[in-house]
Amino acid sequence: MSTRLTTASATLPPPPATPTWCYTIPVGQDPAKHGGYVPSAVFLNEPGHYPMVGKGAGAAPWIWGQTLTEAQTACVAFNAKSGITEAMAEAIVASTFRHK
Repeated sequence: MSTRLTTASATLPPPPATPTWCYTIPVGQDPAKHGGYVPSAVFLNEPGHYPMVGKGAGAAPWIWGQTLTEAQTACVAFNAKSGITEAMAEAIVASTFRHK
């Protein structure tokens, strides 16, 4: 009899003490373009961001709110589920601006 591993039974390693990436809501975006505010992935000490707009056939953008406040609230909650505090996320985002 084989044991099937499911996401509910999987044991995941703890998140790193220093997160290497998080989500953020870029404030300069036009919510009408995608039907709401789209989060971006940002990586520690890497310039730029990666909007979660979907790629490929059938893909759609991630919409985390119709208002900036809704999207930012969802972003904080999503990062928190990954063990990333608001202060950690702010530090990661700030690190993306320190490049020439």
